[in-house]
Amino acid sequence: MRPGPPVDDKQVLAAWLYYNHQLTQQQVANRLDVSRATVVRLLRAARENGLVEIRILAPIPFLSESAIRVEEDLRTNKASKLERVIVGAGKGPLAAASAASNFLIDHVGFEDVVGFGWSSTLAQMPDLARSGPLAQHVVQLAGAVGSSSGESFDIAVRAADDWRGRLYALPAPAIVQDPRTAEALRCDQTIARTLAAFPQCTVAVIGIGIVSHDSTMVKAGYLTASDAERLSTRGAVADLLGWHLDTSGQIVPDQWADCRIGMSIEQLRPIKQVVAVAAGGNKAEAVRAAIASETISVLIVDEELAMALQS
Repeated sequence: MRPGPPVDDKQVLAAWLYYNHQLTQQQVANRLDVSRATVVRLLRAARENGLVEIRILAPIPFLSESAIRVEEDLRTNKASKLERVIVGAGKGPLAAASAASNFLIDHVGFEDVVGFGWSSTLAQMPDLARSGPLAQHVVQLAGAVGSSSGESFDIAVRAADDWRGRLYALPAPAIVQDPRTAEALRCDQTIARTLAAFPQCTVAVIGIGIVSHDSTMVKAGYLTASDAERLSTRGAVADLLGWHLDTSGQIVPDQWADCRIGMSIEQLRPIKQVVAVAAGGNKAEAVRAAIASETISVLIVDEELAMALQS
């Protein structure tokens, strides 16, 4: 019998100290008189060389398994921006909103500039103040959508108050009647300051809408049911910040392109962390379109939508 490869004593010793004796990596480094980075390499090598075998005897939690499956299904190509899927516990907007609140509290830092779009789901986020001060700048990413319960202004104001940050507001409608009016509003000092803050955003938190007769834009009166039907006929299935996307993630042209007051898809795409929050099985097609647009890095959904995305 041919002998196997020689065993590296340092790999074995590092593994014993770390896994059996429960020492930290720094404590192992001190014991072996090496750097912590060397310990990391030794432990990795021990696993790769078969000196260490890690077994997980308990089944993976349902929500985590569901998130992994959705993530695998949605990340259809290596270029996808999607990094993580989170499934909130339960069904309905509150489940996704609660998970979004927890994610933001855990991942937003004081130096972040956080933008918020409109979303009835985001409007249900529980108290963000329990984290204390977080982002020092909060930006409203889209104009008002009328009587909707998920106004981006209301969401941004609440986050700015809870985090004690400075608010950059957009006191304007999401869509105005003509390009001339839109251009005049963009020259307003307050609005211009907010628009200038868009490139500084490090985190954007948005909803994903559907294109139908009962969508947010129709309820707000910006679109008629006939408008929504025509957009659907042209392939629109999703709404991101008022921009309509087809199943491949491309923008569906419409007559409001120069009439919108808010962030564009091209401005959204380079933001490092774009968090999309959605709930309900009827959003599955819209979510897939949003992921295809290469804008979303973190997707947070409820259990019902997670199941629909796996079908």
